[in-house]
Amino acid sequence: MNCATYLALRVLRQLAADDGHRFPLAVDHIEKNFYVDDVLGGGDSVEFVQEQVKQVDNLLKAAGFLLEKMDS
Repeated sequence: MNCATYLALRVLRQLAADDGHRFPLAVDHIEKNFYVDDVLGGGDSVEFVQEQVKQVDNLLKAAGFLLEKMDS
């Protein structure tokens, strides 16, 4: 389907709008740093990035999605 990429990103953005208040660090990544099914990110400290990953993972889990791969 030609619109599959749009639909995938639309679902993620709706997830951020619906449940993002519970995971504020994840919202920016969901809205700006996803490309198809990959998310890119970074931060100034290891602790901050770990918290971002945790929140993105938890937000995705809330909708039944699993964070499968990560590279540091």
